[in-house]
Amino acid sequence: MERGIQITFEKYTGEDFPEFRDMVFALYTEDAVGEKITVRKIKKTISALADRPGTEDIFLFRNFAEPIGYAILIDYWSNEYGGPIVFIDEFYVKPPSRGQGVGSRFLEFFIRSHRNRVKALQLEVSGGNKKAIGFYRRNGFRSNENLSMIRKI
Repeated sequence: MERGIQITFEKYTGEDFPEFRDMVFALYTEDAVGEKITVRKIKKTISALADRPGTEDIFLFRNFAEPIGYAILIDYWSNEYGGPIVFIDEFYVKPPSRGQGVGSRFLEFFIRSHRNRVKALQLEVSGGNKKAIGFYRRNGFRSNENLSMIRKI
C-alpha cells in the first residue's frame, strides 16, 4: 500500500447513504450488465439486510474518512459445502483507489474474521470485465463447473 493510505472496513450506517448510493450507481454505470438499479432497490436492500443479522451486511471501505468502495454480502447454507457460503452480491472500489490493494485487503479481512464459520465465498462477474476476472483469480477465486442461471418472477 502507498504511504498515506489508511484503509478501514466498516459496516454501513444510515449516515453513509449518500456515498453508498453514489458508489452503487457508479458500479452499475461502469458495468452495465443486468437489471437497472434504482434508489428504491438500494433502500430495500439496506432494509432487508438490517433485518437479517449475521454475515449478511454492507461494508464500506474507507481511506481515512473518505468512502472508496463497498461490498454487499449475503450468506446462505450450502449442502454441497457443508456450511454457510457468503455470496458477494456487489463489490466496488472507486477507480482512483484501484490497484492499491483495497479489494484484496477487504477479502483478507473478511476471510480472517469469518474463517471458522464460513465455508466459501461466491460471486458473479461479467464475462467481459477482464480486469475484475483477473483480480478475483489473483485472490483465489476459480470458476466452478456450474452455470449460474436466473428466472425473474
